[in-house]
Amino acid sequence: MELRVRAVQIRTVQNQLKIRLEPRIEQFSLDKSSSELSELEASSRSAQRSRVEQHSSDYKSKEEDQPRNAKQLRQNNEETKQLRAEDRRTKHIRARTGYRMLRSGSNERDDQLRRRRNKIEELKEEERSRTNRMRSEQLRIAQKESRSDNQEHYSSVSDHIGALQQINSHKKRRA
Repeated sequence: MELRVRAVQIRTVQNQLKIRLEPRIEQFSLDKSSSELSELEASSRSAQRSRVEQHSSDYKSKEEDQPRNAKQLRQNNEETKQLRAEDRRTKHIRARTGYRMLRSGSNERDDQLRRRRNKIEELKEEERSRTNRMRSEQLRIAQKESRSDNQEHYSSVSDHIGALQQINSHKKRRA
């Protein structure tokens, strides 16, 4: 395939040389005599032949180098296969380590969430105990107040009873 490409390149170079030389020949034909024109044509043909021979010799040397090129191609193919295999291995290793990192990261996140949940539970428990303490204090205060109210009421009732008893005893003395 490489040889075909090279042959096509040689043909295109030959065609380009023909195109470049023909306008010059026409231009000189207007200015110069026919003998000078024939000399120019001969020199352009010889230059073209030498270029074609050079390209064909390059082509022949390429054909001679073909076994070497085939060997080089095989080596290049082997190298590319090795590079691709190495690339696959590194991608696989990266993916594996990435998965491990993700897994360890998820474990870390799970631990972090667990710690946060525990902290929230501790805070809730502290709040419950604080509210229970406040309720029990309020209950004690209310009981103390009710006791003192009851005692005041009891003492006032007992005072009334005592007063009624005195009145009753005075009535009995008078009667």
